[in-house]
Amino acid sequence: MKGHRTIALAALVGAAFGIFAASAAAIGTNMAWTEAKAERVVVRDATVRLSPMQRGPLEQQLLGSVRQWSALELGAQNDGNARVAARAHSLAYRYSTLLAKVREGLDLEQASCSGYGQAVAGGRFTRFRCHVTSESLLIPSAQAVVSADGEIADIVEGAPQAIDPVVAWLMVRTTGKSAISYRQPLGLLAES
Repeated sequence: MKGHRTIALAALVGAAFGIFAASAAAIGTNMAWTEAKAERVVVRDATVRLSPMQRGPLEQQLLGSVRQWSALELGAQNDGNARVAARAHSLAYRYSTLLAKVREGLDLEQASCSGYGQAVAGGRFTRFRCHVTSESLLIPSAQAVVSADGEIADIVEGAPQAIDPVVAWLMVRTTGKSAISYRQPLGLLAES
Protein backbone atom coordinates (compact mmCIF):
# COMPACT_ATOMS: atom_id res chain seq x y z
CA MET A 1 0.00 0.00 0.00
CA LYS A 2 2.87 2.31 0.81
CA GLY A 3 4.29 1.71 -2.68
CA HIS A 4 0.99 2.73 -4.29
CA ARG A 5 1.03 6.01 -2.36
CA THR A 6 4.58 6.70 -3.45
CA ILE A 7 3.71 6.01 -7.09
CA ALA A 8 0.56 8.15 -6.83
CA LEU A 9 2.52 10.97 -5.18
CA ALA A 10 5.23 10.73 -7.83
CA ALA A 11 2.58 10.83 -10.57
CA LEU A 12 0.92 13.85 -8.94
CA VAL A 13 4.24 15.70 -8.58
CA GLY A 14 5.12 14.83 -12.17
CA ALA A 15 1.77 16.11 -13.44
CA ALA A 16 2.10 19.31 -11.39
CA PHE A 17 5.61 19.87 -12.73
CA GLY A 18 4.37 19.28 -16.28
CA ILE A 19 1.56 21.79 -15.82
CA PHE A 20 3.99 24.29 -14.26
CA ALA A 21 6.49 23.84 -17.11
CA ALA A 22 3.75 24.27 -19.73
CA SER A 23 2.43 27.37 -17.94
CA ALA A 24 5.92 28.84 -17.66
CA ALA A 25 6.53 28.20 -21.35
CA ALA A 26 3.20 29.84 -22.24
CA ILE A 27 3.95 32.82 -20.03
CA GLY A 28 7.43 33.10 -21.50
CA THR A 29 6.03 32.94 -25.04
CA ASN A 30 3.37 35.58 -24.24
CA MET A 31 6.06 37.87 -22.83
CA ALA A 32 8.46 37.29 -25.73
CA TRP A 33 7.78 39.65 -28.60
CA THR A 34 8.97 40.37 -32.09
CA GLU A 35 10.91 43.57 -32.65
CA ALA A 36 7.96 45.02 -34.58
CA LYS A 37 5.60 44.50 -31.62
CA ALA A 38 8.16 46.03 -29.26
CA GLU A 39 8.36 49.11 -31.48
CA ARG A 40 4.57 49.54 -31.49
CA VAL A 41 4.24 49.15 -27.71
CA VAL A 42 7.22 51.43 -26.99
CA VAL A 43 5.75 54.22 -29.15
CA ARG A 44 2.38 53.73 -27.45
CA ASP A 45 3.55 53.52 -23.81
CA ALA A 46 7.02 54.98 -23.35
CA THR A 47 8.21 58.55 -22.98
CA VAL A 48 11.65 60.08 -23.24
CA ARG A 49 13.13 62.74 -21.01
CA LEU A 50 15.13 65.76 -22.00
CA SER A 51 18.64 65.99 -20.65
CA PRO A 52 18.94 67.99 -17.39
CA MET A 53 20.71 70.78 -19.29
CA GLN A 54 17.76 71.09 -21.66
CA ARG A 55 15.02 70.43 -19.12
CA GLY A 56 16.02 72.96 -16.43
CA PRO A 57 15.91 76.16 -18.49
CA LEU A 58 12.85 75.04 -20.44
CA GLU A 59 10.98 74.23 -17.20
CA GLN A 60 11.77 77.70 -15.86
CA GLN A 61 10.64 79.36 -19.08
CA LEU A 62 7.37 77.43 -19.17
CA LEU A 63 6.68 77.91 -15.45
CA GLY A 64 7.20 81.66 -15.86
CA SER A 65 4.78 81.70 -18.80
CA VAL A 66 2.14 79.73 -16.85
CA ARG A 67 2.35 82.24 -14.01
CA GLN A 68 2.31 85.24 -16.35
CA TRP A 69 -0.77 84.14 -18.30
CA SER A 70 -2.61 82.93 -15.19
CA ALA A 71 -2.10 86.34 -13.58
CA LEU A 72 -3.21 88.07 -16.78
CA GLU A 73 -6.32 85.88 -16.86
CA LEU A 74 -7.20 86.86 -13.29
CA GLY A 75 -6.62 90.55 -14.03
CA ALA A 76 -8.77 90.42 -17.16
CA GLN A 77 -11.56 88.68 -15.22
CA ASN A 78 -11.42 91.41 -12.56
CA ASP A 79 -11.62 94.05 -15.29
CA GLY A 80 -14.61 92.31 -16.88
CA ASN A 81 -12.75 91.52 -20.10
CA ALA A 82 -14.00 88.00 -20.79
CA ARG A 83 -12.36 87.70 -24.23
CA VAL A 84 -8.85 88.48 -22.97
CA ALA A 85 -9.43 86.30 -19.88
CA ALA A 86 -10.40 83.35 -22.10
CA ARG A 87 -7.36 83.78 -24.36
CA ALA A 88 -5.04 84.14 -21.35
CA HIS A 89 -6.59 81.01 -19.82
CA SER A 90 -6.00 79.10 -23.05
CA LEU A 91 -2.34 80.16 -23.11
CA ALA A 92 -1.83 79.28 -19.44
CA TYR A 93 -3.33 75.85 -20.10
CA ARG A 94 -1.13 75.26 -23.18
CA TYR A 95 2.00 76.28 -21.28
CA SER A 96 1.09 74.08 -18.29
CA THR A 97 0.50 71.11 -20.61
CA LEU A 98 3.93 71.62 -22.16
CA LEU A 99 5.46 71.98 -18.69
CA ALA A 100 4.00 68.61 -17.68
CA LYS A 101 5.46 66.99 -20.82
CA VAL A 102 8.90 68.47 -20.08
CA ARG A 103 8.76 67.23 -16.48
CA GLU A 104 7.24 63.78 -17.11
CA GLY A 105 8.60 62.89 -20.54
CA LEU A 106 7.81 63.49 -24.17
CA ASP A 107 5.62 61.12 -26.17
CA LEU A 108 7.38 59.14 -28.88
CA GLU A 109 6.93 59.49 -32.61
CA GLN A 110 9.02 56.48 -33.61
CA ALA A 111 11.12 53.64 -32.24
CA SER A 112 13.51 51.15 -33.75
CA CYS A 113 14.01 48.18 -31.42
CA SER A 114 16.39 45.26 -31.53
CA GLY A 115 16.07 42.29 -29.21
CA TYR A 116 18.98 41.15 -27.07
CA GLY A 117 19.65 38.30 -24.74
CA GLN A 118 18.39 34.79 -25.36
CA ALA A 119 15.78 34.54 -28.10
CA VAL A 120 12.58 32.70 -27.25
CA ALA A 121 10.33 30.95 -29.77
CA GLY A 122 11.81 31.91 -33.11
CA GLY A 123 13.19 35.43 -32.96
CA ARG A 124 11.14 36.70 -30.05
CA PHE A 125 12.74 38.48 -27.11
CA THR A 126 11.85 39.78 -23.68
CA ARG A 127 14.49 42.54 -23.69
CA PHE A 128 15.07 45.25 -26.27
CA ARG A 129 17.31 48.21 -26.99
CA CYS A 130 15.20 50.87 -28.67
CA HIS A 131 16.46 53.93 -30.52
CA VAL A 132 13.61 56.42 -30.12
CA THR A 133 12.62 59.85 -31.40
CA SER A 134 10.25 62.03 -29.40
CA GLU A 135 7.59 64.40 -30.54
CA SER A 136 8.60 68.00 -31.32
CA LEU A 137 7.40 70.68 -28.96
CA LEU A 138 5.87 73.91 -30.20
CA ILE A 139 6.02 76.59 -27.53
CA PRO A 140 3.50 79.39 -28.07
CA SER A 141 4.71 82.91 -28.49
CA ALA A 142 2.23 85.55 -27.38
CA GLN A 143 2.14 89.15 -26.24
CA ALA A 144 -0.44 91.22 -24.47
CA VAL A 145 -1.46 94.39 -26.31
CA VAL A 146 -1.91 97.26 -23.88
CA SER A 147 -4.29 100.11 -24.68
CA ALA A 148 -3.49 103.80 -24.17
CA ASP A 149 -5.19 103.76 -20.76
CA GLY A 150 -2.97 100.86 -19.59
CA GLU A 151 -5.49 98.03 -19.81
CA ILE A 152 -4.94 94.80 -21.71
CA ALA A 153 -6.84 95.21 -24.97
CA ASP A 154 -5.88 91.99 -26.73
CA ILE A 155 -3.45 89.10 -26.93
CA VAL A 156 -1.51 88.54 -30.14
CA GLU A 157 0.18 85.24 -30.94
CA GLY A 158 3.29 85.00 -33.07
CA ALA A 159 5.19 82.08 -34.56
CA PRO A 160 5.74 79.33 -31.99
CA GLN A 161 9.22 78.35 -30.83
CA ALA A 162 10.04 74.84 -32.08
CA ILE A 163 11.99 72.50 -29.82
CA ASP A 164 13.64 69.71 -31.80
CA PRO A 165 12.72 66.12 -31.02
CA VAL A 166 14.84 64.21 -28.54
CA VAL A 167 16.69 61.22 -29.95
CA ALA A 168 17.68 58.69 -27.28
CA TRP A 169 18.01 55.03 -26.31
CA LEU A 170 15.64 53.09 -24.08
CA MET A 171 16.32 49.74 -22.44
CA VAL A 172 12.99 47.89 -22.54
CA ARG A 173 11.78 44.73 -20.82
CA THR A 174 8.44 43.05 -21.45
CA THR A 175 6.31 42.61 -18.34
CA GLY A 176 3.21 41.03 -19.83
CA LYS A 177 1.34 40.30 -23.01
CA SER A 178 1.40 43.97 -24.03
CA ALA A 179 3.14 45.79 -21.17
CA ILE A 180 6.70 47.05 -20.70
CA SER A 181 9.05 48.55 -18.20
CA TYR A 182 11.84 50.74 -19.49
CA ARG A 183 14.64 53.02 -18.48
CA GLN A 184 16.60 55.71 -20.23
CA PRO A 185 20.25 55.19 -19.26
CA LEU A 186 22.03 58.39 -18.25
CA GLY A 187 24.94 57.62 -20.56
CA LEU A 188 22.46 57.40 -23.44
CA LEU A 189 20.16 60.21 -22.25
CA ALA A 190 19.72 62.21 -25.42
CA GLU A 191 21.47 62.92 -28.67
CA SER A 192 19.85 66.20 -29.68
